[in-house]
Amino acid sequence: MTAPQRHQLSDGLFMQALDAVSEGSLITDADKRIIYANAAIRTITGYSEEELLGKNCNMLQGPETDVDTIQLMRDSFAAGITFQGDILNYRKDGAPFWNSLTITPLKDESGEVTHFVSVQRDISPMMDLQEQLLYQATHDAVTGLPNRVALRDQLYDALARGQRRGTVVAVGMVDLDDFKGINDTYGHLVGDEVLRAVSRRFTGCIRDDDFLARLGGDEFIVVFEGLHSDQPVEGLQTALMRLEDVLAEPIELADGVTLQIGMSMGIAFSPGHALDATTLVRVADDALYSVKAKKSTRQSWWEVAGESF
Repeated sequence: MTAPQRHQLSDGLFMQALDAVSEGSLITDADKRIIYANAAIRTITGYSEEELLGKNCNMLQGPETDVDTIQLMRDSFAAGITFQGDILNYRKDGAPFWNSLTITPLKDESGEVTHFVSVQRDISPMMDLQEQLLYQATHDAVTGLPNRVALRDQLYDALARGQRRGTVVAVGMVDLDDFKGINDTYGHLVGDEVLRAVSRRFTGCIRDDDFLARLGGDEFIVVFEGLHSDQPVEGLQTALMRLEDVLAEPIELADGVTLQIGMSMGIAFSPGHALDATTLVRVADDALYSVKAKKSTRQSWWEVAGESF
């Protein structure tokens, strides 16, 4: 198309073309006031043209909109350069949606910004899928608890917090007693139901700052934070009593089966037993093996690595 041919395109035709595209488009003046909103942006946001014109685009932001992304946008505007990124915006009815947008400044012959043009796309389905995949990668399919992947990150952060604060982190490796017999007698569906019941009871009794994960089979792990360095075992007593109490009540299953579940726990402390997550979990596992080996003669269902109770 030659330059004269381009000049033959009327402003009305340009506006009609913008209204026909599937991606949202906004044009603002230099002060970020909206002077044009195409049909797609009105569909995405739920606002009419009258409600958008003259307003600042920040009307689409809300409580969960990332402040760092907003600052990046402002920095781009101030520098007169194009911004590209994803941001959580809100529709007129308050529903959040993920918005992938490109905002380009338009400049006059002297280099002054006169307008901003944005192209926007609702990517909520893609972000929902990513969130779902992330959840599946970090959570156990049977109980919904965090899995080994999530535990690795959580324990790494917990140890770092403990070192900064001068507090002790405890890892409790839990194994349900004689769980194989439940699977053999009642089947794996009943076994899964028991695992879900146990996970609900454990979740309901641990502190907000503690962390519960399922490692697989009938093994769970609890990360206890904020214990005093001089008496970490004493600091665990209340938490251990709550765990014991929630399994004292029999588990009643949907088909009328009632089961009494016991458990064993091996405990390791950081910094006492180890400074890194891998070693700490291994030491707790060794303690668990020790307390399970003497199940018929032990005085307590839990044991600290290197000690007997």
